Amino acid sequence: MCKINVKKSILDIVEENNLEILKIDLMNNDKSLIRFYGGNRDVLFCKVYNTLEELDFEVDPFDMQEEVQGTVYCRDKDTKEPVWIVSCEDECSSWWEVNKVPDFYKNQFS
Repeated sequence: MCKINVKKSILDIVEENNLEILKIDLMNNDKSLIRFYGGNRDVLFCKVYNTLEELDFEVDPFDMQEEVQGTVYCRDKDTKEPVWIVSCEDECSSWWEVNKVPDFYKNQFS
């Protein structure tokens, strides 16, 4: 099974969707659990990723959901509308999901 370079996978999605990254708020599963349940934030295995350089590593697709969770906040280069990218998992496969503000919500305030 091929490993996935996390940085490259994010940059591919960003380029594919004509986005610019505003903020990266990703972490591994251990850090996610501590954020949710509280606890010692200095646990050895907790990792937080706030830059693309920190995400320049490879993981097995099966392990990506454990290693990379959270949100990459972006905006569309053309419309400047907010877009967020989250890591997803489906039956041992991982990928990035691109989320946009739905039209019905945008039209509600026009």
